[in-house]
Amino acid sequence: MHHLPEAERHTARRAQHDYISEWTHLLLLKQPDLNPVAARIRVHAALSVAHDTARTPHPRRNPAVAAAVRTICTRPLTACRPTGAPSY
Repeated sequence: MHHLPEAERHTARRAQHDYISEWTHLLLLKQPDLNPVAARIRVHAALSVAHDTARTPHPRRNPAVAAAVRTICTRPLTACRPTGAPSY
């Protein structure tokens, strides 16, 4: 985003922040005992995998990639903590 003028860069970063915040909010609704920082990290991890795969042409040609990405992205968002485990 370094190529954008300052005002547009700020708007784009705010949109990114809001997007992550919305997914984090939804994850915390589903898993209310999850630490908010841990929830945000999990959201970042899942979205990073999805975005990186979408931007990289050669993995998309492999028909098995879609299922693998779905599993990789879903796991941190649905993982449950064992009783007594830290929420980070």
